Amino acid sequence: MSASPARLDANRANAEKSTGPRTAEGKQRSALNALRHGLTSKTVILPGEDLETYQKFRDNFFADLNPKGELEQQLAFTLVNTQWRANRCRAFEQSLLAGDGSPRDQVESLSKLSLYESRLTRIFQTTLKQFLSLQAERLEREEFDMKNAVQVLRNCQLKQIPFQPSEYGFVFSVDQVQARLHRHIRIHEAHQADMINFNRRLCTRGSC
Repeated sequence: MSASPARLDANRANAEKSTGPRTAEGKQRSALNALRHGLTSKTVILPGEDLETYQKFRDNFFADLNPKGELEQQLAFTLVNTQWRANRCRAFEQSLLAGDGSPRDQVESLSKLSLYESRLTRIFQTTLKQFLSLQAERLEREEFDMKNAVQVLRNCQLKQIPFQPSEYGFVFSVDQVQARLHRHIRIHEAHQADMINFNRRLCTRGSC
């Protein structure tokens, strides 16, 4: 059923009224509304923000942080989203400074923006401290377990019996433990070679 001419006229009139603010004062109010919405929104991605850009931002953060386990990943997400909002604050700041609003409105808005950005900074720093502490504890446990796994592997090799890490309570794969053992052997050989070369130089100088 098609709309009546009266309804079409009403729709056109409403559309003309909804074209957005036209005066400098109206545009400033609109910018302030966008600012308030952007700062208080529980949604990470706001309308007008690019999802692909956010995803790339998140992936780069995760690549740097390398979180493992549910808790580390949750803290990493908090860091990503907090920094994303902090970057949005800077974008809002540039928008306000480039606007045509009154200096009084700009000062008030920039003051609120600064307070919000300071809160985000505190959240980021606190979360990062928690994340790094948790990650350090995990890495320490993993290093301790890896050293024990290498010792068990060497013992299995001496006895010529199969080595399966899971049978000894390790979460590493056979390849991971073997790679660490090979690394340890290569480092030991390099140290031995350096010591031999050092002794040769001493003999060459007549110190033997």
